[in-house]
Amino acid sequence: MSQEGKLNTFWNKFLTKKSSKKKGFSELGFIENILPNEISGWFISEKNSLNKIGLFHSNKLLIETSLNIKRADVSEKYNFLGKTGFKFKIDQSILRKLNKNVDPFFEVRAINREGTPSNYTIKSVKNPNLTSQMLKTSLNPFLIGSEGYLEGLKHDGFIYGWISTNNLNGQNFIWVHGLNESPVAIECTISRNIENLPNGYLAKGFQIDPSNSINNNKEKRIWCSFDFEGYLKLPCIEDVIISPKTFSVIKHFTNPLFVSSKKSKSKWGDLKKDNINAWEITKKFPFSSDEIDEQKIILKAWKKYIADFEKELIKLEKLKKRYAKL
Repeated sequence: MSQEGKLNTFWNKFLTKKSSKKKGFSELGFIENILPNEISGWFISEKNSLNKIGLFHSNKLLIETSLNIKRADVSEKYNFLGKTGFKFKIDQSILRKLNKNVDPFFEVRAINREGTPSNYTIKSVKNPNLTSQMLKTSLNPFLIGSEGYLEGLKHDGFIYGWISTNNLNGQNFIWVHGLNESPVAIECTISRNIENLPNGYLAKGFQIDPSNSINNNKEKRIWCSFDFEGYLKLPCIEDVIISPKTFSVIKHFTNPLFVSSKKSKSKWGDLKKDNINAWEITKKFPFSSDEIDEQKIILKAWKKYIADFEKELIKLEKLKKRYAKL
C-alpha cells in the first residue's frame, strides 16, 4: 500500500471512531480525494435512504452523483451491503452555476430519494476542518478540469510528471513540496501526448532536478500539488524519497549492462552485449581489490534500484486493475 493509502486508512479509522461517538452510525462518510477534475469518497446511512451525493455552494446544489461504486473495504468494516463509493467529475460547466454574490462556502452532503439533502456534512478524511477551502481551491477557474500525475524519479536523476491545462487560461505550473522549506513553483513546458483529455485541454510535462537540494545526508520526501497549500495533491504511486545515496548510484550508472565509476571507467572499454564474458573481462582488466569492492557496492545499489522499480510497476498494475473495476 502506498504512503497516501496508509494515511487514508489511518484517518478513516481515527475519524470513524470520533464520528461514531457523536452521531452513531446513522450516517457516516468521508471525502478521500479532492482534485480539479474529480472529488471521490464513500458514504453509508443506517436506513440506506440516502442514495445520492451532492456538491453544494452556499446550500445551492451544483452537481450530484449516485452511490454507484463498490467499496469492499467499507462494506466489510461496517457490515454494509450495497455500493458506498462516489465520484464527481468536475468540469468548466460548474462555474456557470456559482453565485458570485454569496460567501463561497462549499460542502458535500448526501441526498435522499425525495431530493432533500441530509444535515450530515461529508468532510475530507485528511483535513476535515479545511474541507470547504479545499473544495473552493479545486473549483478555481484556472485549475478546474485539470488532471495530472507524478511519475517519479527516473534513471537520469530527474523527477518527471505532467498536468493537463485549459488551453485558454489554464495554470501551467505545479508546486513541489519537500525540496525546500517552502513549496517551489515549477513550470510545465514539456509537450506530452496524453490520451482521453477533455476538449480544450493540453498535457504539459515537468522536470524537477532535486540533486541541489540534498544535504546533511538526510532523506527528503518529494510530492507535488496544483496549489501552494498542497490541498490538491498530484496522484502518484507514492511520494518520491531521495537522499545523497540516491544520486551517488545514478551518477555512477551509465549502462544497464555495466556499472562503471569515475575510478575504473576507462578499464571497461567499449564492450558490447554479445561480447560480455566475465572471464575475458577479468583477464583483460586486472582490477585492484579496491576497484572490485567499489563495483560490488555500486552493483548492489543498482540491484536495489531495479527491485524498487519493479515494485513500482507491480503497484501501478494493481492500481490500473482497481480503477478498471470502478
